[in-house]
Amino acid sequence: MKSGEKTVIRTVLEEELARNLKMQNAYTNELNNLPKGIIEIVERNGHRYCYLKFRDGKRVIRKYLGKFENTDIESLRKSIERRKYFSNVLKDLKNEEYEIKKALK
Repeated sequence: MKSGEKTVIRTVLEEELARNLKMQNAYTNELNNLPKGIIEIVERNGHRYCYLKFRDGKRVIRKYLGKFENTDIESLRKSIERRKYFSNVLKDLKNEEYEIKKALK
């Protein structure tokens, strides 16, 4: 084998790295479109109100969503769960990227 030729394993690793980076980009874009934080329900004067609570740097932000009866909480919960799932997948992809780069050295 000539020194300039790529091995099959190296080629597969490079393709896998490209696929991994493409998937990381797609998941990052999806994460940017999903809400982060938790749903907080507060009761005041016999009425229940919904807030979305999340961090912005060191600050905790509490965004008013509306009265409990008028808020589509289930849809928001599904979006938050989806964000958590994508965050975990992205973390796994970054670990995989590290391992691939280590193998390519």
